Formats: sequence, C-alpha cells, structure tokens
Amino acid sequence: MKKIVIMAVALMLSPMVFGQTASDELFERYSGKDGYTSIHITQYMFQLFADLDTDEEMKEFTDMASSIDRMKILTVDSDSLHPDRASEFYTDARKTLPIKEYEELMVVKDGDQTVQMLIQEEGKMVSEFLMLVNDNTETVVISITGNIDLNQLARMSSKMNIDGLENLKELEENDED
Repeated sequence: MKKIVIMAVALMLSPMVFGQTASDELFERYSGKDGYTSIHITQYMFQLFADLDTDEEMKEFTDMASSIDRMKILTVDSDSLHPDRASEFYTDARKTLPIKEYEELMVVKDGDQTVQMLIQEEGKMVSEFLMLVNDNTETVVISITGNIDLNQLARMSSKMNIDGLENLKELEENDED
C-alpha cells in the first residue's frame, strides 16, 4: 500500500518537477502530427523584438514582447479524409486543459464558432492567457505565458498576423465600453 501511495504522489508531482503544464502536454501530443500546425515562439524571440530600436508606434509592441515568456499556437483543420478531426481535437483539448483552474474572461459564440478566452493569475499579473477557438472545421489553441497586460495584448494582436489572435480585439472593445 505504501508503494502505491508513493507512486501516486510521484506521478502527481512529476509535472511540477519538470515544469510541464497541461497545455505543454497538449502541444507535445499534437505537434508534428499530420494535419496539425504548431508554432512555438520562445522568450528569446520576444526579447529580440523588445531589443529592437523602434519608432514610437512600435514601442508598445516591443514593451509587450518583453513581458512574454512564450507563445504556443496549435491549429488543425478538418478535411474530407478527416471530417471530425477539428471537433475531436477541441474535445480532447477541453479534457486535457484544466479549464476550471482558469478564470474565464469571455466566451464569444457566433454561429458555429466559439471563442473562449481564459487566464491564470499570479497576484495581479496574468501568468497565462489561453484561447480556444472552434468552428467544427477548425480548432485553434493559443497559450501565452509571462507577465501579461491584457490590454497591451489585445492591441498587439492587431499588429500580428496570427490565426486566432484577431479574436483578442474583443477584449479591447469590451474594455472601452
């Protein structure tokens, strides 16, 4: 019995010891699979942006970039050979990610499309921003970690041409109301 308890505790602690989050697990599981596109932008890349000598218009972007540790994007489309691939991935993502541990910012439903924006906070800073986008033919999961100012992130998203990030403008628009 003692061995079982020790093994159970070791299994529960292993993600903490190795620093792997549920979103990391999800990205590792699907990254490189046929039909899935994964993007991992590291802190070093964001630091390169932050170190650029830029004009005033880009200053907000570079300030925001310096506060991001990483951004991971995973996207999948259904096709004629795999018509349920996107919805199956969305279901698996919702099972894998500890949604209850996040604070829900917003849910946007427009026809078949659902956009869910979630955050995890440490103190007064957002430590992770998670967005799930699903429209039954495409699913996108975006995870951004760091010390994040959501208003800056919403403004920055309009300058980046990354599928799914255009939904962040909803945050900025709602903040103005």
